[in-house]
Amino acid sequence: MDISQNQSRPAMQEKDYDVVVVGAGIAGLTAALFASRQGLRTLVIGKNLGGQALMAPVVGNYPGLPSVEGLALIERVKDQVESFGAIIVFDEVKGIDADPSRFNIRTIRDVYTCPALILASGKTPRDMLLADEERFKGRGISYCTICDGPLFKGRTVAVFGSGQMGLESVAYLSELASEVFYVTRERKLIGDQGLIDRISHSGVVVTLTRSEVVGLIGDSRLRSIDVRNLDDDSRNRINLDGLFVELGYVTKTDPFRKLVEINDKGEIIVDRLCHTSTEGVFAAGDVTDMPHKQMVIAAGLGAICGLEAVDFMLRKEGKPPIGMDWKKLEGHSPSLSP
Repeated sequence: MDISQNQSRPAMQEKDYDVVVVGAGIAGLTAALFASRQGLRTLVIGKNLGGQALMAPVVGNYPGLPSVEGLALIERVKDQVESFGAIIVFDEVKGIDADPSRFNIRTIRDVYTCPALILASGKTPRDMLLADEERFKGRGISYCTICDGPLFKGRTVAVFGSGQMGLESVAYLSELASEVFYVTRERKLIGDQGLIDRISHSGVVVTLTRSEVVGLIGDSRLRSIDVRNLDDDSRNRINLDGLFVELGYVTKTDPFRKLVEINDKGEIIVDRLCHTSTEGVFAAGDVTDMPHKQMVIAAGLGAICGLEAVDFMLRKEGKPPIGMDWKKLEGHSPSLSP
């Protein structure tokens, strides 16, 4: 580790990092920004980019930005993060193992190691809970339209979703793909009328209302889906190149339950410096027991996590921390919430 402020690092392809951030929403990206800016070799793992911020067509309470699209804000922070050398990969964490000096983060496609870990998964995209869904993740199934949409330019795709998020996904893909099937359980399209009109007049979107995806078919990757009509139980098989899932978000802390203390709401318990019950593990954002779930608060907690990870790494090297050393302040040592 080389701690040096304002030092940009080249892109890395390794599996071992100073800090790994689980979650690519505003909390995780901010944590990565502060860690990488101080020179930590930083990796961000996210199932999608932006998390719940993508649900906000307009954010009106972020300081200094009185009116900004959620996606636009996330893209700005992402560019900052990458400018300091942090790597962002789109994958899903399935489990974390701890040994005396490092954490091993197991994803669907890889294993990464680090001595400092930041959990900022927030609420992650909801799965379809179908057979073979795990097998086709990253092999035809995506949970982030803005991340993977450009990979399907000129191809046939489907979106399984609902509400505003489903509409935005379909509208975005209609500008890229040759054909878009929109599978939704809704009886009629719900959301911004401008988006509905744009989809209706695109010429490439086929809308299947009162329908759901019930089967996934493929070999080394997804090749087709089975769709069931909820009214008459009829089935239809659609051949395609990619399926985008936009079914909302859910808090998923199961991969962390053996690692950190979690309350009865499924939230990670943290102290005022975002420390968890395990040394070297920090947490920020909506996945924590912080009661106020706001983007600016998530970003602030992410900043604390990034700086605390830097201090943790400095202490491991026997160097003074950049922040206040609470352990040396009698009567001020932070403790976990009861």
